[in-house]
Amino acid sequence: MNVDEKALMNFHDIAHRLVRLPRLVKQLTQVVVDACLSSIAVWIAYFVRLNEWTPLSGEAIYAVAGSLVLAIPIFILMGVYRPMFRYAESASANHLVAPLLLYALAYSVVFTVWSIPGVPRTIGIIQPALLFIFMALVRIGARAVLHGALNSRGKAAVPRVLIYGAGVSGRQLAAAITSRREMRVMGFLDDNRELQGASINGIRVHSPQGWQRCSGRWRSMKYCWRFPRPHSAVETRLLQPCARRA
Repeated sequence: MNVDEKALMNFHDIAHRLVRLPRLVKQLTQVVVDACLSSIAVWIAYFVRLNEWTPLSGEAIYAVAGSLVLAIPIFILMGVYRPMFRYAESASANHLVAPLLLYALAYSVVFTVWSIPGVPRTIGIIQPALLFIFMALVRIGARAVLHGALNSRGKAAVPRVLIYGAGVSGRQLAAAITSRREMRVMGFLDDNRELQGASINGIRVHSPQGWQRCSGRWRSMKYCWRFPRPHSAVETRLLQPCARRA
């Protein structure tokens, strides 16, 4: 094993350890990261306003303290730290919009409308915009990096799964399977023609009649999930080859 392969294996191990940390530890880590991003946003906001790098001391410390006092409680109360990055799909940044709008309103009222002596009024507008950009980029980047690291290791080794039913229950089952990373969801089977051919959270929906083609393409399929139970002759026939593969 060469140096590059060893480094890649170490990165995979680190990624697995990170996602297996206790939920509270991961949430506290996000709080600390957001606090740092908030301070950085204040620093860069001063640069944008004054066109020079200003130390975060003196009057500038009020802008930092105000940001932390307002942002963290608002984010906690509005559930910013509730979803973990490994469960999020395309909504990585969407769940930040409402909390950051409320934070931007509160911050601008204090530092722009009311005003704090020594703190430029425009800081109350620039800083929340920068903070949103930083938080969104960090979350999207962290999810992309860790998701790629976790999925690139042993993709072919895990059992592959088809889920019968692309409704709410089927999607919840797919999310649970994906989060555990012990199996890989290859697609949904659904009778609804409006869903067939669509992609739900990156998982394609196939017609039940296309099962023959799917099974031919995924010969190593070992499990087939349906939810809750087969309620038609079509589903029963579809599940028979799955039972023989298991």
